[in-house]
Amino acid sequence: MLSKLKYIDAVLKETLRLQPTAPAFALESKVGDIVLPGGYIVHQNETVVVSLSQLHRDPKLWDRPEEFLPERMLNGRFEKLPPNSWKPFGNGQRACIGRSFAWQESILAIALILKHFNIEFVDPSYDLRIQETLTMKPGGFKIRVRPRQHLGIALNVNVKQSEKIPEKLKQQVKTENLRPMSILFGGNSGSCQPFADTLASEAPLYGYNATVATLDSAVEYLPNDRPIIIMTASYEGKPCENTKQFVAYLESKPKLEINYTVFGAGHHDWIDTYQKIPTYIDEIIENAGGTRINERGAGDFFGALEIEASEIGPMERHLEIQLPKGQTYHTEDYLAVLSTNPIEIVYRVLKQFNLSSDTRTKIVSSTDTFFSTNYPVSAFDILRGYVELAQPISKRQIVTLAGLCKNEKEQISLINLDEDAYEKEILEKRISIFDILELYPSCELPFPQYLRILPSLPLSGLGRYYGIASNYLGNLKEGDRISCSVRTSNVRFHPPEDTKIPIVMTAAGTGIAPFRGFIQERVAQFVCGREIGRTILYYGCRSDDDFLYSDELNKWLKLGAVEVKSVFSRQNNNGKKYVQDLLWEDRNEIANLYCNSARFYTCGSANKLGVSVKACFIKIIAEMQQCNEEEAKKILEKLSIDRFSVDFFA
Repeated sequence: MLSKLKYIDAVLKETLRLQPTAPAFALESKVGDIVLPGGYIVHQNETVVVSLSQLHRDPKLWDRPEEFLPERMLNGRFEKLPPNSWKPFGNGQRACIGRSFAWQESILAIALILKHFNIEFVDPSYDLRIQETLTMKPGGFKIRVRPRQHLGIALNVNVKQSEKIPEKLKQQVKTENLRPMSILFGGNSGSCQPFADTLASEAPLYGYNATVATLDSAVEYLPNDRPIIIMTASYEGKPCENTKQFVAYLESKPKLEINYTVFGAGHHDWIDTYQKIPTYIDEIIENAGGTRINERGAGDFFGALEIEASEIGPMERHLEIQLPKGQTYHTEDYLAVLSTNPIEIVYRVLKQFNLSSDTRTKIVSSTDTFFSTNYPVSAFDILRGYVELAQPISKRQIVTLAGLCKNEKEQISLINLDEDAYEKEILEKRISIFDILELYPSCELPFPQYLRILPSLPLSGLGRYYGIASNYLGNLKEGDRISCSVRTSNVRFHPPEDTKIPIVMTAAGTGIAPFRGFIQERVAQFVCGREIGRTILYYGCRSDDDFLYSDELNKWLKLGAVEVKSVFSRQNNNGKKYVQDLLWEDRNEIANLYCNSARFYTCGSANKLGVSVKACFIKIIAEMQQCNEEEAKKILEKLSIDRFSVDFFA
């Protein structure tokens, strides 16, 4: 049975690669004058100490050696490792004799913990700090564990602080017979989780008690006693960070007797990869024996949220955040900001429901919810920091509100909005649920139901119409305190560990932001005397006036640490308007960098820069390899595993 827990086995192997139980072992030469790589001579009977932490981080053997990647131990890869490349228990006769028993015990212990408990960080932004006593351990690292069990009634709200939960309601909590449901999500940008949470909060209305978790957490544990809803996006045609293990598990071809449906999220402008992973997951589960309870759905999560710039152009802000003492981060990590709704909107909502700012509410819920439950919280705090008030109302929510209208004309008017007029009258004008309540006064939506249908306020840096993130950050003053945490970005979108590897960065507009960090790191390494590879930035914007960080870049350019190649779309550039034009002009140089193991990075708009730069690289590869476009696409896809990385925004 333990042999089936393949991913736990891989996790242990990868853990011991990075933190072996034995720090080193010694070898003695039986013959004399052995010349080691680097010119070192070992004489007879001399002792050589092998450092396991360095052996297990040999970049010629381990790709991205400092990263924790259990997948490198799966699907026969561990068995294909060269002899003596993984020796966490020591060497030869002096190696740990109890390792087989310890291995079985460890797998069993981890499996039982995961079976009976949900585990989470006490501090989600924790970054590894080594504490050394007799052994090495993570300093200040704490986890919170909770039994895997759930209560069972729908969301209820008591507006008055003094009110207690009625005895009848308490009895209902114990006896409500809700059927179980699992909602599993995957995504890098944070768009799928709020959608999953909203779906779970509405599940009791249809007789279900839904739990929400990441797809990776369901590896080996897909239940067959309940419907499973899977929602995920693709990342450049690959699984998202919290979906990789799940896809690897499916590819091991387990037998799955489950009832499921898949909902794919994404952006329609990513033509080649839109819905690729959701479709793949849907097909592979069906082939493994799963029963599809509904056809795969597809949603363009970002298309409806885009706002084109006005004639005055986009607004940019440069903010520097001082992190708490002891908080660390890596170049190109994300800073997730918990923004708040504008106060003026909060007061309008309070007025709509005849509530004061100090009205206390107590929320009781049987399902997982983003609300604070079972103790009083002010209505102001809930509306300010828990729910998103400005998101456009959905078609389904329009139908719900229409059914609550007492005025027949208003009801008909709302129903008509659910048809052809929805995009023009709702999405383009950014009409929220609250806007509808103001426009249609006969709609009697109770405050508890209003809270139930609102999405959570996400940790995000993506701006929304009425300042959920962009307006919030734009109005900050020097010295203001914000709620934020450091989040690890896509593992591939980081500078290479080896500073000698050349890097080529392509950006447009505010897409330069992560590359400023890349270049700052390389400049620091250069100033300290380390050898660095060529560091090249291709940058495009409208004009000289829009060239972000030009003074800094010129300073680093004079140091000789970076090369900058720019183009302006609204100025005469000898026929060149965009960065892809520069890339194509320099295609021979790009090909040479490719042959010299350079890493390529792109950041900017998905539907503009992303599509055009990818097309340009395909043309360059086709010319360099003398192949057709389809073959060039396959080469670029292989390159995307570790040498062609992107970070796009909608």
